[in-house]
Amino acid sequence: MRIVVTLIVSDGAQADNRREMRGTPELTHPDCALVPGRQVSHMRLCRLVPFALGLAALLPALAPAHLVAQRPAGRTGDSRPGIDVLQYAFRVDFPATPTPDTIRIVSTTIARRTADVRTLRLDLVAAMQVDSVHLGGRAVTFTRTGDAVDVPLTGVTGDSIVLSVFTHGRPSDGLIIRQSAAGTWTAFGDNFPNRARQWLAVIDHPSDKALVEWDVRAPATHRVIANGALLEESPEPGATAVPMVRTRWRTARPIYTAVMVIGARFGLLDPKRS
Repeated sequence: MRIVVTLIVSDGAQADNRREMRGTPELTHPDCALVPGRQVSHMRLCRLVPFALGLAALLPALAPAHLVAQRPAGRTGDSRPGIDVLQYAFRVDFPATPTPDTIRIVSTTIARRTADVRTLRLDLVAAMQVDSVHLGGRAVTFTRTGDAVDVPLTGVTGDSIVLSVFTHGRPSDGLIIRQSAAGTWTAFGDNFPNRARQWLAVIDHPSDKALVEWDVRAPATHRVIANGALLEESPEPGATAVPMVRTRWRTARPIYTAVMVIGARFGLLDPKRS
């Protein structure tokens, strides 16, 4: 709905309006200086400007409720009143293949319930397959509703929630996977402004910042960077056809999902850091 307010000012005899609005307060804008030869019409315009601005501010309140409600949807998912996310922990497993075809991800949300919320909805596009959901370490039922995962909650207001969503797939956005000019693959996160849900199960809204910890398993041919400080970068134990490296990063301050990212590219592990 668009409302246009138009002011028509005439210099004719009718616009002159011999009633000089005597006794009416001067509602003028500071920039309304008198213009020689056009004093009456210019002052009248300056009196009308505040009135027009006030009318424009009032008109939305006078419009029908169903029209006001039809404003464009935001570019991020809805906020979750009653849920305060404290930390996310993401486990990302890249396969030991020349090109990552399927990536397995565990998205863990640690939150505090501040109101009587009975269902927690996480944003996650339908293209990412959900294998299971664990609440407090136990498998629970869940519902896939479009690009969301709905999980029923138990407990009471004020308690803590630890919810893990196990998924797999190859993201088409959010986590960008490409072949480099050298023939190796690279992967980097580009979640802005609302694309974390393309590969991670999160509350994808900037109003709820949280700490984030990354635990990434990738072939030893690749180095991994992420938000925060490096906690660990070490070879995975056990004999495998392709050696794997585990890398962990953690932030010290809360950030929002649009900037929770990782990067993986070809590079050899520094033995001094293993």
